[in-house]
Amino acid sequence: MSVSNECSEILNQLNLGIAVVDSDYKIVFWNQWLVSHSGFDEKMVVGQSLLEVYPKLKGTRLQQAIQASTMQKLPSVLSRVFNPSPLPLYDKSNHRIKQSITVKPFSNCPNCSVIQIIDVTSSVAREKALEKQVIERRNAEQAKSAFLANMSHEIRTPLNGIIGMLELLQGEELPTKLIQYLNIATNSADALLFIINDILDFSKIEAGKVDISPVEFEILPFFQEVISGFAVNAHKKGIELIFDASQLNNTTVVADKQRLRQIVSNLISNAVKFTEKGEVVIEAYIQSVSHQHFQLVCKILDTGIGIEPHIITKLFEPFQQSDCSISRRFGGTGLGLAIAKQLCHLMGGDISLSSKVGEGSCFEFDVLIHIEEQPPSIKLLLQKNCLIAEANQSSNAILAKQLKAWGARVRQVHNEQSLMDVISKQTQFDYVFLSSEVFIQAEAQITVWQETHSAQLVIMQNDWHTLPSSALYWQIIKPIYKSDIQALTLDTLASPIENSCDNHEHYIQDPTFASEHVVLIVEDNPINQIVAKECLKRLGYQFSIVDNGELALDYLKHTHHLIDLILMDCQMPVMDGFTCTSKIRDGECGERYQSIPILALTANVIESERDRCLNHGMNDFLSKPINLELLAVMLHKWLDKR
Repeated sequence: MSVSNECSEILNQLNLGIAVVDSDYKIVFWNQWLVSHSGFDEKMVVGQSLLEVYPKLKGTRLQQAIQASTMQKLPSVLSRVFNPSPLPLYDKSNHRIKQSITVKPFSNCPNCSVIQIIDVTSSVAREKALEKQVIERRNAEQAKSAFLANMSHEIRTPLNGIIGMLELLQGEELPTKLIQYLNIATNSADALLFIINDILDFSKIEAGKVDISPVEFEILPFFQEVISGFAVNAHKKGIELIFDASQLNNTTVVADKQRLRQIVSNLISNAVKFTEKGEVVIEAYIQSVSHQHFQLVCKILDTGIGIEPHIITKLFEPFQQSDCSISRRFGGTGLGLAIAKQLCHLMGGDISLSSKVGEGSCFEFDVLIHIEEQPPSIKLLLQKNCLIAEANQSSNAILAKQLKAWGARVRQVHNEQSLMDVISKQTQFDYVFLSSEVFIQAEAQITVWQETHSAQLVIMQNDWHTLPSSALYWQIIKPIYKSDIQALTLDTLASPIENSCDNHEHYIQDPTFASEHVVLIVEDNPINQIVAKECLKRLGYQFSIVDNGELALDYLKHTHHLIDLILMDCQMPVMDGFTCTSKIRDGECGERYQSIPILALTANVIESERDRCLNHGMNDFLSKPINLELLAVMLHKWLDKR
């Protein structure tokens, strides 16, 4: 048996090994590639048994594959199954090569099989390198996560002492000069905390440690709460802060409220910061994407400094601002927009910017939300006649748009003279909306006009101190919200939107409740012990302090005083808060303490840390620096359940 000359020529040109053997394993053909990689010349091996040339072949899967191919005509693919291969082959540098071997019947030679050998050394090396990179990347991510958790703790722990002490000083009677110093220190500490939070947030996003947690909430109160937080600062700068919700009904939506707040707050903060005069307009609306899936779209427009076109694309990159002078003049880390963009992507949306230098900017973002259905628009002011006298064009136009959406007939003027021209014609109005500036200029004429007209006067002002209270008119604080006007139509004024910690003052000013309960502070840091102690003193609670988890267990086992709640630091020497909590829940301190409320008190704000606390049996989570009002709410919440 032999291989034809024509076939031999072709097989010798291939960049892979080709050997042909018969049913007795005798070598019929041995191509040039095998000659180069085996060291055996064709004349030396042809006619010899493959089992004699390579004795280690006996009993291997390769021998079985050759037998199956010659006897049963069955092909086999043996890919990298040999370690080492029973056919030792070498490259030019005398390094053993990795092989992929295929065995199949040879059609040109009856009862013969062809063995095809491919050098896969480089691909195996690439795969190993890739596996190594994956392992290294995973290790790096784990190291980064550990670093973040540690840095969060290490940075926020001393900050807790600083901010906590400053907050305690706020309640003391101090000379005017010291109050000024205290306010400067407090503002500086808050600014530092804001910067640290930015850096940690960005690092968490980069490490893939940010989880999206959708919850149900009402969209209008959400925007009103966020925007209200910037109203005072905007008005101090003389900036008109305007909310256009004319296309937004009070819908219950499902989205990550905290992350959405972060995006909106960042953009409004930037708009107010970089606007010296003029206005900041926030517009929001919902549009349908598919059945039960919608897109929340929000635009923030300002009349600020504007941005050069070539800078816009860089602005969403980390640590970027339009130029160095911006950073020196306005401060900031340059991380806010990078964080906002990443959060938009995580929530299924995106963010964009259009801007013109000297005229202002418009940031627009969208995120995916879920709602059951949008409530129908209600015609609150159907056929009502309304007059608006407001100098700011945007405020005037947006208020008019909202009133018209409710079915009102609207007349708009922009100054005192135009207002006088309209009311002198004895036109009947149901509601007259006046900016405080216009009202002050025309107060005498308006008062006379009102004696013969039944219109409801609504004065729009920046704060409650602009005008005294009066039975002659309603007062609404800017920015104007839908709820303000809705309440007005029901002859009542809307109260300010409360934040998530309702009735703080009620809890803080409940000394009887507090004095009946004892709190155990488990904290190793002396400064943080003082902060926690002084906070509990101010709230009226009794307390005891221990330095670590082991001492806490010992205290609970032997104290004669009943403890009602534990404030548990997580990272402590000797025994950490997680181990201590697990032992308490396992009954090590007795049955009466197995269900005691335990609040995690930690400087680590990473989401996984919150889950870790809850998984170890803690009831709730308080991050450092300690917020006195939030602490009051938490204590009341869990002690009230006892």
